[in-house]
Amino acid sequence: RNIYQVALIQEIRSLFSVFTEKTGAVHISEFNKRIHNEIAGQPVPFIYERIGRRYKYFLIDEFQDTSVLQWNNLLPLIEESLANGNFNMLVGDAKQAIYRFRNGEVELFTHLPKLYNQPDTPENRLREQVLSRYYNEKQLAVNYRSREEIISFNNAFFGVAAKSLADNFKAVYDGHRQDLPKNKKPGGYVDIHFLEHEKAADYNNARLDKIVEWIDELVSRNYPLRDICVLTLSNASGGEIAARLLSRGYPVVSADSMKLTISVEVNLVAAFLKCLHEPDNRLFMIELVTHYHALYGDDSALHTLLADMLRAADPIKWFFSTFSLPPVSLQVLRTHTVFEMAVEAIRHLIRSRQPNIFLQYFLDFIFEKQGVYNGSLSEFLKLWDEKKEKLNIKMPEELDAIQVMTAHKAKGLKFGVVITDLAKRSKKLTRKFFWSKVLSEELKELPKTLYALGKDLEFIGEKSKYDYEQAKTDLDFLNLVYVAFTRAVDGLYVLGSLLKGKPDYFSKYLMDFLESKGLWTDGKRQFNFGSFPEEFEPTLSDDTQTVDLKFINTAPWYDHLLIAPVDEVYWEAMDSKAARTYGKLIHAILAQIRWPEDMEQKVEAFYYAGIIDGAEMNKVKALLQKVLSHPEVAPYFKKDLIIRSETDLFDKEHDRYLRADRVVLSGNQLTIIDYKTGEPKPSHKKQIMAYADVYSHLGYKKIEKKLIYLLPEVEVITV
Repeated sequence: RNIYQVALIQEIRSLFSVFTEKTGAVHISEFNKRIHNEIAGQPVPFIYERIGRRYKYFLIDEFQDTSVLQWNNLLPLIEESLANGNFNMLVGDAKQAIYRFRNGEVELFTHLPKLYNQPDTPENRLREQVLSRYYNEKQLAVNYRSREEIISFNNAFFGVAAKSLADNFKAVYDGHRQDLPKNKKPGGYVDIHFLEHEKAADYNNARLDKIVEWIDELVSRNYPLRDICVLTLSNASGGEIAARLLSRGYPVVSADSMKLTISVEVNLVAAFLKCLHEPDNRLFMIELVTHYHALYGDDSALHTLLADMLRAADPIKWFFSTFSLPPVSLQVLRTHTVFEMAVEAIRHLIRSRQPNIFLQYFLDFIFEKQGVYNGSLSEFLKLWDEKKEKLNIKMPEELDAIQVMTAHKAKGLKFGVVITDLAKRSKKLTRKFFWSKVLSEELKELPKTLYALGKDLEFIGEKSKYDYEQAKTDLDFLNLVYVAFTRAVDGLYVLGSLLKGKPDYFSKYLMDFLESKGLWTDGKRQFNFGSFPEEFEPTLSDDTQTVDLKFINTAPWYDHLLIAPVDEVYWEAMDSKAARTYGKLIHAILAQIRWPEDMEQKVEAFYYAGIIDGAEMNKVKALLQKVLSHPEVAPYFKKDLIIRSETDLFDKEHDRYLRADRVVLSGNQLTIIDYKTGEPKPSHKKQIMAYADVYSHLGYKKIEKKLIYLLPEVEVITV
């Protein structure tokens, strides 16, 4: 089933090898393998000779997250150190083993002084003897971090939760109970709140509102913001929380949850810029519709909207029409700077007027990198794709701000108050694949292949691997909960989820605990333990200054700007709207139109320059559409013709310059076109004949002369 993945892995490995040969650089994941291959079976003096110095003592911290390969590389050195009577220390907590996705193996720790997952060889038996001889285990059972009630709650909770683990992992929590110090901190508060919902999507907003409600309550107690931390399972979830807190005016510090790419608004504006660059690219349109639907979509199914968009002749017009957005001219927008394009996108697509720090940082990035992409939208989009995953909103560390991070990043830290957002609708295996021998005779030349961990492994006699991974994943998740719950000093706030009355993977632990204590009853969804301390020590001085972010003012600059060109029609237009001569105005616009497709852009340019307003723009477009679609005019606006507009001619005979409105050359046929307004006059024919006379002196034999009257109705006269 996974033969294509295996082929892809082999191809990637080949590319890595080529890259390594060319550059001499080795990926960090290769180091331990290469070290192992170098030192396997070698005496310790050889190893010290290679590293250039000798070490007597070894201290390995966070040993529960050490991989088998790392331990195998260090073991010979530790064995040699112990044999010489030197002190070595391994420090760790099996309950905090949360990095198995990085190949950490908690069994290395729990099996000590025995060697885990090692072949039974004389060398390994000797090493076990050395480890056993010097092994002295010490439990650090006193909790100096948390207040009394939080310690008591965690002792009780994890005592119940550990019972659900597989038998071979229950020992991890045998010593989970923590003792109080002599100078214990009294008090402490735990709040467990279950949110009921009928749809999984409803929980998302409800949880954000509840987190804000808790923080409002803490602020009312004058609790320092910087001592509050929200712990989540993923950066995406952290980003949602950070965005909600920022929208409510709370400052936030988050290293990984403040990536620009977690903001739907930023992704929406970026998708619009892609569509602006390539309006016919349906993949970009799918991206645009998906992000807009995520922000403002109603009950319409996304796949239905995407299907309608793919059938649309003009996807951009369909998009603006379907979502009832004010129309925007892509042609005119492309004449703006990239910064102005982004601001226009925000003005047209973002409904909220609340400050949005993600959009502000996105605009800052566009502005600051102008010298890199040199004003080119294409180059900016390349730059954005290259840099977007590395762009984080940076907040000063001394800022009195709420911290938002994943539970993985919280290990080893402490916070006054911890709010946990750990709801997990389904259990996903930490490891989803494993390598094993090929059982098929047809593929016997392939030594190993990749198998997916699933229930169907029972058909090939490997179900035990799936059962083991299920049990190990349960331990991984409970350990993550342990890390989150034990970070709190003064208060612990826990969110649970009940979808149609049923708990999710995380909330099942909470429900089981409450049931074991006889506290779970129908209708009760909030449970409190202890009391919030009245006294706490603020960690920030009062002289910190903050500036509130205002919403981006996206009013179009062209609404406040008028251009003063020197052409007669512009001066007349600005002088008096009531006396405006539309004939001259249309004459001026026609002089700039080469093909019918140019019409909208050229008219809108007059609008953006402040020469005409919106109503007048629509009136001029309608009139020019009549002119360009007239059967006697349309043939002179084809793309296979040679066109010259407003070209100066010098009439040597009369010592003067002449300027025909439009000259069209098709083969050896020259057509002179002059636009006129009002009633036909003899002077009009005289003028176009003068043009023809000059062109005849230039050698043109077949000359056609056309007078096109624009107002009140379109009329074409051949002279």
